[in-house]
Amino acid sequence: MNEAGPRLIDPADVDVRDVEWLVRHFVRRDTLNLVQGHGGVNKGTWTCHVGARATRGELSDGQPLMVLYASAEDEKETELKPRLLAAEADLRYVRFVEDVMFPRDVANGRLQACIREVRADVLFVDPLVTYMERIDAHKDQEVKQALRPILDVAQQERCTIVGVHHFTKDTRRGALLSGNGSGAFGNTARVVLAMVSDNEDEALRILEVVKSNGGPLHVNRLYRMRLEPVAGLREPLPTLLDIGESKKSVDEILKAESTPGNKRAGAKDIILRELSAEPKTMQHLKEKCATEVGASGETTWRATNGLQDEGKVEKYQTDAGREGSKWLWRLTRVSETTSSPPARNAHRKGTSTGTQDDEVVEEVVNCSTTSSSASPCRSAFPEVCADCGREDSLAHDGRCSDCASPRNGSAA
Repeated sequence: MNEAGPRLIDPADVDVRDVEWLVRHFVRRDTLNLVQGHGGVNKGTWTCHVGARATRGELSDGQPLMVLYASAEDEKETELKPRLLAAEADLRYVRFVEDVMFPRDVANGRLQACIREVRADVLFVDPLVTYMERIDAHKDQEVKQALRPILDVAQQERCTIVGVHHFTKDTRRGALLSGNGSGAFGNTARVVLAMVSDNEDEALRILEVVKSNGGPLHVNRLYRMRLEPVAGLREPLPTLLDIGESKKSVDEILKAESTPGNKRAGAKDIILRELSAEPKTMQHLKEKCATEVGASGETTWRATNGLQDEGKVEKYQTDAGREGSKWLWRLTRVSETTSSPPARNAHRKGTSTGTQDDEVVEEVVNCSTTSSSASPCRSAFPEVCADCGREDSLAHDGRCSDCASPRNGSAA
C-alpha cells in the first residue's frame, strides 16, 4: 500500500505486452496461479512434474529455470525430493523454502530476498492456506488482503507463483466455486486449475483450466500415473505422463460424484440380473444400463464397483497372459463352508440390508434337504430350485443336483 496516497498514471506511460505463459494456457508467468482438487489426486505430484520440466529447460527454450518449493504437507526426505527425482528434475535448480509466511515475509522483504538470492523463476506453495498467518480463510476481505502482496511480489520479482488449494467436501457448485474457504482464493488468482481422478480409470488424472485472465477456459490435459524407480529407495514413486486431452471435463466428474443414486440403484439391479446368467463385459453392462435406466457409463462403472465393494460381484481375466484375453464381471463365488446350515426354505432373494437403493442376493452355502445328501450347494446358475433356493441348471431330469428336489417344487 502506498502511504503517500493516490496518484494518477498517464496511459501513455504504460507499455502494453502480451500475456506470457510458463505452461501455455495453464500456468501464467509472473503472477499467482492456483491448482485445486480433493486430497489424494496428486496435485503435489503435478507440481513436481512441472517443476522438473522447468529445471530441464523444457518450459523456456532450453534455459533451465530456478524453482522454489514451500511444502508444509510433504516431508523433504521421504516425499518432496523423491518425487522430484522420479520426475527427473535437475536438483541443481531446486531449493526448498522454510519458515515463510504471508503476508509477514512480504512486508519485511524476506521472501523477495530469497527469490533474488537464487534468481528464482518459479515458486510452488503447497498448500497455500497453511502459509497465510492470522487470517480467517472463510472471510473474503482477509484472504484478499493476504493474497494481494503475493501478487505484487510475483509481478515485481518476475516470479511465477503456483499455490495448491483443496476442494471442499461439497463440490456440487462446480470446480471453480468448490475451493475450500473463501471464494477470494479463486477470485484473486489469475489462473485457476482443477484436478480430479478419472471415474473409470484410477490411474488417470484430469487437469482443467476453470478460470483464466488472459487465456482460454476449459482447456484440459489428461495424465496417466506411472511408477518410476528412484535410486536409494526400495519402492518406486508415482510420476505423471501427459497423454493428451481428456474427453471428460472436471465438472462432469464432480457432477457424477454428487448425483443422487437413483440411476445407480437401478443399474445395480440390472448388473445383478445380467450376471446371474453368465459373466459379462463392462461394455455389455454399460449398454444394458444405458438402455433400461438411462445410466451413463460412469454411473454403471460406479455401480459395478459399489457391488464389488459389497462383495457381490468380482472381476477376472480370461486366459490371463494370452493374446485375446479379456476382463469379465461375474457374481462373487459362493463360500463353501459355514458354521451351521440354515433352516429349510430359509433362502431368500432380494433381502434388504437397510438401504433403500441396494439389492442384496443372500448366498446360501448349505441346504437341509430330504435327500440323503447333505453336501453344500455349489451351483450358481440361472434356474432356481423352489425347495432349497439354489440356482441350478446342471440336472437334466428336472431335479436339483444338490437337494434332489424337483426344480418347480412339485412332488417327484
